[in-house]
Amino acid sequence: MIQVLQRANDMLGLLAANPERSVGLGEIATTLRLNPGTCANILKTLVDCGLADQPDRKKGYRLGPKIFQWAPGAAYMEHLVGPARAVMAALRDTVGENVILAILRGGERIVLWEELATHELQARRIHVKSVYEASTGRLMLAFMNAEECDRFIAAYGLPPAAVWPEAATRETLEAELAEIRAQRLATQVTPTHVIGLAVPVEKAGKVVASLGIYLPEIRTNPARLADLGRELARAAARLSAKL
Repeated sequence: MIQVLQRANDMLGLLAANPERSVGLGEIATTLRLNPGTCANILKTLVDCGLADQPDRKKGYRLGPKIFQWAPGAAYMEHLVGPARAVMAALRDTVGENVILAILRGGERIVLWEELATHELQARRIHVKSVYEASTGRLMLAFMNAEECDRFIAAYGLPPAAVWPEAATRETLEAELAEIRAQRLATQVTPTHVIGLAVPVEKAGKVVASLGIYLPEIRTNPARLADLGRELARAAARLSAKL
């Protein structure tokens, strides 16, 4: 085996053996007897490919979301998904629509888990989307602090007008995010007539994920949307209490 592939394989194996915690660069290098610089370079490539994840630069690495796309029976960030499964299934059964749990990684919204309804007419869901393209992404962006939001905009720019026309300038984006925070609800209608709703999931007072419902616009009206928002908020409160 090419040496760099062997080393990458060993790193992923080490991360897989420690799924519930982030493993520091020093620990990885020491355990695998690698030069820290070499180790850091390989890990950067694994992160760029989505095979490893570095949610906090000071806390190390764990398996990335692409690993779990390839292994549907497993769950990325099981510490969130585990408590969420039953809550999400109950919400799906109550509202009769698709339910998702999502987080942000860089400029992307990533779906951690999904519970699908049984309607013949279904909205299509994309696992990874731009933060601006998804109600769950917009919701989490709204709950970033000012410094985090500034860094995000500096790195990824403002929403394209075709994606979020109401937020195409810094001023209008801030107004949209303030409205989401005030309502604790993000609502979006896509160009393909899919409606998404999203609310925050909290742990120790910090928003750590977004719980969402999405469905074809044809199955909604103002009263139905209000009901969906209420049920979604109740489910998110139950999940937050479990974390």
